[in-house]
Amino acid sequence: MKVFIAWMIIAIIAGFRLPNGPTVENALAADKELAMALQNNDTLGIVRMLDKDWAVITSHGDIAEGTDVFPSGIRSGHRLLNAQEISEPRVRLFGNVALVTTKLKIVVRGKPREYNERQTDVWLWKNGAWKCILTQESDLKESAGTQVQSMGHYWFVMFNKGSTWGQDSATTAKLFQEHIHYIISQREIGKIITGGAFLDKATWIGLEIYSCKTREEVEKITQEDPAVSSKIFSYEIHPWATLKGEVKFE
Repeated sequence: MKVFIAWMIIAIIAGFRLPNGPTVENALAADKELAMALQNNDTLGIVRMLDKDWAVITSHGDIAEGTDVFPSGIRSGHRLLNAQEISEPRVRLFGNVALVTTKLKIVVRGKPREYNERQTDVWLWKNGAWKCILTQESDLKESAGTQVQSMGHYWFVMFNKGSTWGQDSATTAKLFQEHIHYIISQREIGKIITGGAFLDKATWIGLEIYSCKTREEVEKITQEDPAVSSKIFSYEIHPWATLKGEVKFE
């Protein structure tokens, strides 16, 4: 038994090496190993399963290459997964090449919605191990019946001129820059999705769209905005709902 366990450990370290050549079963096992590394934000585990020439075609048609694509996203915080569900695996084996297609439901930390994709990984059997050489992602559109139950709930925060607007132009300019930096910091952690200024400033100065669970959280974040706390801006909060995926923010 000890010999068998030691052999298994060596096999894992070597990159999912298996003794009986390429099969549907070990191709699927390799794909699950990669999926688990992604789910656990395990950068070393991800790199171990990818070929040095690996590339990904995203759901938007972009191409990224190199084993550090996902790990760099994890380190920067842009691709830290909170949850991942995998279903409907399909494996096609063509000699030493395997195509593994799965359905994914992904929740990325700081993002306001979940992502539903169909993903295909292309695996190459080389030196006694499976290595992923290509990943292709495709967005799945929700059916009309699913969309009815998949509403995204957000908050519009509308900014207007406050009681101290225009009293000191130098102070106003400084606080306006602090306001911008504050908004950017809230976007980076996913509390604010998007927003901007109204160029005519006739009635409203600008708006931001918040992704928060409660009105109290929106109030707290807004009141800590330097432009609001200094009363350069006043504000109104309005709840807003739309179908998830209906509006895409860049």
